[in-house]
Formats: sequence, C-alpha cells, structure tokens
Amino acid sequence: RCRLGEAEQTPAGQRRWWKRLVAEVASDEVLEPRRPRINPRVLKRTTFDFPKKKPRDRGPQPTMPEFRKAFHVGR
Repeated sequence: RCRLGEAEQTPAGQRRWWKRLVAEVASDEVLEPRRPRINPRVLKRTTFDFPKKKPRDRGPQPTMPEFRKAFHVGR
C-alpha cells in the first residue's frame, strides 16, 4: 500500500513498477524458523484454600423415581 502512489499510469510503467515492487519484497529479510517450545503451553492450575470434596463427603445421592411414577398424565 505504501508504494501504490508510485505506480505509473501507463501499462509499461505499471509493469516496471510491479517488477521493482516484487524485487523489493523478495529481497526483504527472511526470518529463521523458530525453535520448538521447551515447555508446551498448558493452563496453569488454580490453587484452592480447601481440599477437594471426596465422594464420601457428598452424602447419599437422591434416587430418581421411575418416570411413570414421577409424572401423572390424566385423561
């Protein structure tokens, strides 16, 4: 975009401009490939003030009634 103002109006001038532009971009510095990460990205664990609940701490689980007994559909 910054070189667009330098483009000429004639087709031959546009071709010369385009060739200069491509040569300039091709001569730009090429970055080396990055090294692989030593430590992979992971989510950090959050810390809690209290220990995690165990199944025995939760108490008895409620049982679900049979579907027909849970809902009465009258006629």
